[in-house]
Amino acid sequence: MNAIKHGNASQISISLAVSLSGGMLTITDNGSGFDVARSESGLGMRTMNYRARVINGSLVVQSSAEEGTIVTCLFPATNRIMRTSDGL
Repeated sequence: MNAIKHGNASQISISLAVSLSGGMLTITDNGSGFDVARSESGLGMRTMNYRARVINGSLVVQSSAEEGTIVTCLFPATNRIMRTSDGL
């Protein structure tokens, strides 16, 4: 939502990959970008970091003017996640 509302993005891509070593959620947009360092104390960044920590994950945000933003959350995979994705 913020990518559209604040970043004027016209395209947003969401991908999720899970393996035995862990998972990676990546969200990419083609918006106007923002200053990550200046936004670290904002509510949105704090909320995303909190949610990543709740699942024992980490968050990386990369953004540059006129090139968009990439948000990556890396998290550990558990047996439960793997069983669910295998349909067991």
